[in-house]
Amino acid sequence: MKKHFSLSANPGFTFLLFTFILGISLISAKAQTGIEGKWKEPKNGGIILIYEENGKYFGQLIASDDPKETEKIKAKGKILLLRDFEKKSETKFCCGKIYQPKKEKLISAELMLEDKNTLKVIGKSGFMSGSQTWKRL
Repeated sequence: MKKHFSLSANPGFTFLLFTFILGISLISAKAQTGIEGKWKEPKNGGIILIYEENGKYFGQLIASDDPKETEKIKAKGKILLLRDFEKKSETKFCCGKIYQPKKEKLISAELMLEDKNTLKVIGKSGFMSGSQTWKRL
């Protein structure tokens, strides 16, 4: 005789399943509103993956709008554009560096999350500063 599985027959299992689903939902919601994820920079069409590692945030160039550039990026291996950013608040990340591949130069930078899909990247070199607005993909 075949036994049928019923959630109502095992309230402990039902509670664990509900807790697991709720936890996954909360983690997913946090990831969508944090800085982590894929971002597109407008000037060159680069796609940057921002991730957290050991309490600091990094941004790796992973692709481009241009398929030929994407091939070059993949051939070069890991290209870190953002390095060592520290979370100061839910919207501010500071004290990091931006790598400018064309100039082969690292400059000081700050990141400001303007909303869940807009990231302002502010670079500072000496008395000069500039910014770009990246959009979440």
